[in-house]
Amino acid sequence: MAATETLCPFPINTDRACGRTVAQRSGPGRPRTYCDDPKHNAVNRLRADRRLAARVQSDVSDRPVSSAMSALVATLDRAADLKAQLLAELADAEQFAADVTDPELIALELESVRRDADARVAQALAAQAAAEHEAALARRERDEARAERDEALKLQEIAIEAAYEAIEARDKAADAVTRMRADCDRQIASVTAVADAELAGVHAERKRLSAVADKALNEVRELGAELATVHEDHRQLVTALTEQRARHLSRVPTTSPRHRRRTGRTSRAA
Repeated sequence: MAATETLCPFPINTDRACGRTVAQRSGPGRPRTYCDDPKHNAVNRLRADRRLAARVQSDVSDRPVSSAMSALVATLDRAADLKAQLLAELADAEQFAADVTDPELIALELESVRRDADARVAQALAAQAAAEHEAALARRERDEARAERDEALKLQEIAIEAAYEAIEARDKAADAVTRMRADCDRQIASVTAVADAELAGVHAERKRLSAVADKALNEVRELGAELATVHEDHRQLVTALTEQRARHLSRVPTTSPRHRRRTGRTSRAA
């Protein structure tokens, strides 16, 4: 503990005091005796000493005179301390009164108050100017916001009109598409019907031509077979005639004129 520290002597009980450090004042005047507790002062200490003395007297009731003498001595000591403290407080009060009535200190404080007032007035004027500037900015922003709002309302009206026109155009386009689709469906149905009819005719003609071709092919096959038969009959006939002629020639003499004529005709014919 530092030597300059002072402990609070306010009595808590008969054998213990407060003991907290006393914070000394920085200005002029008598040093403080008690701590920052507002109940710890000289008057309350006197009352506490009386209560503790009465408690001690009740504890040593077999020696009332001695106890009373001790209490009286202690009370006188505390009264002397209280007197000294009151005298110091009165001296402080006189010093404070002198400071209050000192013209120089009053002039200094008035000058300080004036400077503070001037500074506050300057701050107030600056705040007023700033507020007026902010108000002007706010009015300008308000006007710009109103102009933007009006422009937005106009654009909104234009957009609504354009939307209605777009809806009307969409409806017209949808009707046109519906009509075109119906026309296309009718045309497709008509073309499909014609194509189906033509395709049916083509199928029928193809079947007819296929039947005709099959018939012609069968006839060709029959004619081929008949032609093969005719060729075979002709071959057999030529063979028979050749054999018959050969037999006939074998019976006729080769030196006769008739034989020579027949032979020559046969050679020329060959």
